[in-house]
Amino acid sequence: MEAEGKVLVCVLDWGLGHASRTSVLLHDLQDLGYTPVVASFGAALFWLKKNFPELRCIEKPGYKVSYSTKTPFFLDLLLQGPKLFHSISAEKEWLDQVIRQEQFDAVISDNCYGCYHSSIPSFILTHQVNLPLTGLPGKFAQNEVDKALRNFDAILVPDHEGDHNYSGKLGQLKEGRGHYIGALSRFEHAAPLQPEKKEVDICAIISGPDPDRLKLEKTVYSVLLEIPGKHLLFSGHEKCDAPSTENITCFSLNDEALSAGHLQKSRLILSRSGYSSLMDYASIQIPALLLPCKGQVEQEYLAQLWSERYAYAKLDDLSQLKNGLLEVLKSSKTPVLLPQNISISERRGILKQLLG
Repeated sequence: MEAEGKVLVCVLDWGLGHASRTSVLLHDLQDLGYTPVVASFGAALFWLKKNFPELRCIEKPGYKVSYSTKTPFFLDLLLQGPKLFHSISAEKEWLDQVIRQEQFDAVISDNCYGCYHSSIPSFILTHQVNLPLTGLPGKFAQNEVDKALRNFDAILVPDHEGDHNYSGKLGQLKEGRGHYIGALSRFEHAAPLQPEKKEVDICAIISGPDPDRLKLEKTVYSVLLEIPGKHLLFSGHEKCDAPSTENITCFSLNDEALSAGHLQKSRLILSRSGYSSLMDYASIQIPALLLPCKGQVEQEYLAQLWSERYAYAKLDDLSQLKNGLLEVLKSSKTPVLLPQNISISERRGILKQLLG
């Protein structure tokens, strides 16, 4: 049905978190009567195609950023600055060509800074309004982000207004062009599961770009082999290099999709502290041991924030992973004081008002 118009939805291809949270808006757009067309790259595009077979999904230029296992994350990203700017320019050229060939009524971009167009309303979905960086490099990066955000008609922040929020200072808007649309979780419709129905001890979710993702997968797998019980390991890749065993069931993107049921029936979740993952855990109020990627300042900031505010466990040293898992399993910590999310109808009302 195209009665309300056609919306191009562009999704960043760094891991699966952006695809996961954008899936909420895709359902919103469909239920509001719009026809979304999805654009992404790599594993994110694969995931979106698999989860939205009824939608048209097209490939856009990817960012193709690679992370070194030896260079600190921020320095690595800084060195790849020219590649990032080139990717944004390639995105813009691609979108200009798409708009020349096909009519769209609006574009929504999840952290794709080149996906905007002056001829149609352009909105960016991001929680990264304020970068958790200091010094001259941080000031330079913040100026670049501010400049990029000004290309869009409005900023959609997946969080709440005020201090009692999910993203801390990251999502605090500095101007009036933004809208808080609440936390976005694909599990928002999941019914609570009673504690006595726990069937899995540890559910490990491996995500992010390679080679860090593959290194983490190997480390987690070797540790799970040493911990008695029943475990799940979800690889954020089309192929899982780790074979299933008697006590570990492994899934790739080609296998069974990660569901709220997998998380709810697990005593403990193990994952990176990416923002999209945190929104999922908050949605179904489950405990997790957070492993911030070393040197990735946003993940380190969020892991510390959620540890202090909401009693989530965190571990900075992977060499202590086994002890960390056993300790958290023994303590049976549960999240506390999580913010109350806005209603689905309120979020959809904001989208409807913006899209017209």
